[in-house]
Amino acid sequence: MTRSRSLPIALALTLLLASCGAPTPGPAGPDLPVPDLAQVDTRAADLAARFGTGQPSSAQLQEVLAASGIAVRGLDGRVIQPAQQPAQGVAVAELDPDALAFAQARGGTVTLADLADTLRVLYPNADASRIAELLREDLRLETDSVQPTTRFWARFVTASGPAGQPGLLSDTPADQVPLSAVQHTLIMLRLVGGSARQAQLYGAVLPTPATLPAGAGVRAQGLVPAATANCTFGGTEGTIMDAAALAMTSGLNQLLAYLDSVSSTPGESAADRAAGWLGTANLITSYTKFLLTFASFQMDLTVDNPTVQRTRSATQNGEGVHQASVRVHYDLNTGVQYLNCFRLAFNAAGIDFSTPNAGAVEGSDVRWRVFAAQGQDSYTQRHTNILSALQGEEVMHDKTGADGVADLRFEGVRQKRDLGDDVTPVLKEGSVTAITSIKSSSLAADLVDALGTAAGGVGGLITMPQELLYRMWPISATAPLTVRDWKLHCEGQAGDTCWIGTVKVLDQGRMSVPVYGTVTGGVVGSQDSVLIRDAVYTVNGHESSSATFARLTTQAEYRGQHDYSSTYNETFDVECIGFTRSQTMRSDSTAVTNVEKIGTSNIDIEFTPGAGYTLEIGDPRSLKLVSGMQKTTSYSLQKGGCNDYHDSEYSTSDEHKAQLGWFAVQETGTAVEEDGVTHLTGGRSFILPGNAYGLEPVQRTIEWDLTRIVAD
Repeated sequence: MTRSRSLPIALALTLLLASCGAPTPGPAGPDLPVPDLAQVDTRAADLAARFGTGQPSSAQLQEVLAASGIAVRGLDGRVIQPAQQPAQGVAVAELDPDALAFAQARGGTVTLADLADTLRVLYPNADASRIAELLREDLRLETDSVQPTTRFWARFVTASGPAGQPGLLSDTPADQVPLSAVQHTLIMLRLVGGSARQAQLYGAVLPTPATLPAGAGVRAQGLVPAATANCTFGGTEGTIMDAAALAMTSGLNQLLAYLDSVSSTPGESAADRAAGWLGTANLITSYTKFLLTFASFQMDLTVDNPTVQRTRSATQNGEGVHQASVRVHYDLNTGVQYLNCFRLAFNAAGIDFSTPNAGAVEGSDVRWRVFAAQGQDSYTQRHTNILSALQGEEVMHDKTGADGVADLRFEGVRQKRDLGDDVTPVLKEGSVTAITSIKSSSLAADLVDALGTAAGGVGGLITMPQELLYRMWPISATAPLTVRDWKLHCEGQAGDTCWIGTVKVLDQGRMSVPVYGTVTGGVVGSQDSVLIRDAVYTVNGHESSSATFARLTTQAEYRGQHDYSSTYNETFDVECIGFTRSQTMRSDSTAVTNVEKIGTSNIDIEFTPGAGYTLEIGDPRSLKLVSGMQKTTSYSLQKGGCNDYHDSEYSTSDEHKAQLGWFAVQETGTAVEEDGVTHLTGGRSFILPGNAYGLEPVQRTIEWDLTRIVAD
């Protein structure tokens, strides 16, 4: 369908939906003195901040509309909220702010790229990226406008996006810039006014309520039942408030000029151009109003048992499976008056809303999110989810059935470590959320079909490009959960905090060095050494503890063994007087040191900003010496040579006290806090520096698992 042909159809839609009679235009807002532009900027920023983080009221929306130069008008034509001057020349219906507040509160967004693609449907020769680019440029220019209403509108639109997300004036790609329902609607209203202004430039006389044909109301009333007296949907006659004001506050000039250039046809008359622009204004108005009907869409979310108990096991999820069910449906009894149009259309199409499943939405995409925080780390502000969907459950692309219902089964996540029976219960807050986007369901097509067959012709909306109808706002519903979790506690320790856990240190080294003969120069033996040092520090209390430092007392278990052996066995010829004899020199020795001791030691922990900590055991300038016993053996043999009297052989053994030394420990890591329980865990393997007992290298493996618990 060409833009010029859409005019009579859109106007027919206008006449058929404006069945309240011919309303009269209300008075314009009072002339106001030129305000301080700094005050305009402050007001726009303050209101935008509320919309970015909260749920606006209808009254706040009316304040934004008035400050933007947009009036609010009743179904009978009365001006309920005048526009501030200079006005944009457009108005919204009296119940639009309620519907828009509802849509905004739901938090759904479309992207700037979505909006540009929508406009490209109306202008097939346009480049969507160019549309987004020019819209941004126009908005940037209008934030510095000297007209207070234009300036407020632009500043509010650019600043009221979802909190923490890229803004309209950022350099972020258009497909990553979200637009809220209010931003989207205000931009569309500006485009309606701009399109109508373009039609004026080509000679169109805009169809305002005062200039509708005298028989229009009669014709509409003759085709539409009397019950449609509250049915008003859109069209320029209901949106254009003041044709003269369009020229005074015309905006988005670069974008409109571009759209005009890509939509013109050689030889096209001014009348056709005007008709095309006016038809576009009608379509954008109807599309915007259609989106506001999402005040009628509902999601009913229930959970079979909202109290979830988490397991104490580290190997299995559990305790029990829970099911959330969501029903997606539309309710045409929500009080938004222009939804009467849809009720009439559905009834005319044979859809009876008194039956239970009449409003069910089949085939709607549903995304699930089930969440409860493990805890909030006072350092990192990170969360760990302790709930999850059962394996095999569709979380990202679930579908509603014929009854409009989708289900999710979920359970508590296993613990990071087995907690055993010595635990304290902890109640946590969680939630399960279902999010749906109607655009992927059959609902939009159902609406078009129903409206197209309705008595009275309210199906004029079917003339809109179908792609417009699929750009729906996501709808969500959340149900609260109570999660019964568990945390460790310290038995027998007094004070506001206590510590439990262990640090394990294992040193292992092995060396073998060849021994060369003093006569032959070849390898005649070796020196071998094996070292194992094991230490386990088990926390059993603390001497001091604060937010930044803790000195923990531990039971320290030391076990170590150092095995040393040396062999020398060389045989060589000796030249004697008149003959040659063989001589053997042999020596063997061993030293086996074993230590085992249970004592005490301290672990010092110093917390650093940003979740870091340093863990130290011992003094890095000295060794921790542990006493034990050493067994030694030696054997010596000398035989042969020129003088038999020099042969000798002897052996010895001994046992005496000896010591092994442990090097100090110094490690760093990142703490994780969960419900007043701080976990310090880590481990690594590395080569100790220097030479330990003649051994090089010595590998150290260290593991630590410490927990600080704050008393309830």
